[in-house]
Amino acid sequence: MEAATQHPLLTILLALISGGVITWLLNRFWLSKKEETDVARQLRDEMRQQLTEFDSRLTKLQTELDDWRVKYFKLLEEHTALKLENMKLRAELDLLNPKPVHYRDRPEPTITAVR
Repeated sequence: MEAATQHPLLTILLALISGGVITWLLNRFWLSKKEETDVARQLRDEMRQQLTEFDSRLTKLQTELDDWRVKYFKLLEEHTALKLENMKLRAELDLLNPKPVHYRDRPEPTITAVR
């Protein structure tokens, strides 16, 4: 250390080198924190954008689902009305034209034991 105190140029050179190293370390630490916050901000922005896109897609799908639900219940109502009309027409047809009773449609005779 005595050599450094005897030569002022060596002292200045060591001070410059140590100051440069300290400045470089602080700058690197500060930039790494800044980059981390920039990356985090960028990720948050991307997530917000994706969330907005998902919300719009969900709204569109809900609208389509509501449209299909309306169509389904309309068709179900028409189907039920047609079934009812079919039943009424069959009842009228049966009154006008009764079915003959076939031997297969008759109930089976039961055998009872006589005591």
